[in-house]
Amino acid sequence: MVIGGCTGLILAIGVSRLLLDAHSVAEVSLGLLVGTVSLAAFSQKYLLLPNPKVWPLLVAATVLVTMLYGNELHAEQFLHRIAGYVPIHCR
Repeated sequence: MVIGGCTGLILAIGVSRLLLDAHSVAEVSLGLLVGTVSLAAFSQKYLLLPNPKVWPLLVAATVLVTMLYGNELHAEQFLHRIAGYVPIHCR
């Protein structure tokens, strides 16, 4: 059930990005690939647990979504600031 829900979420995000014309098909395809690989890694560990408890994760996700709902994160500016601390120079 958890894996199916995550699969649906990955697909819904990809479709919404295309319908809103927020990203190109190539960007959405790459996002779907990253989501699928992440889900596969999570699923491998999740299925090995005898009695996995997902309630703490669901509570944490709900709190995070509630806190961030309606706020714009400006992630690009944040990532540029972080990148300024990394001593790598590309030419």
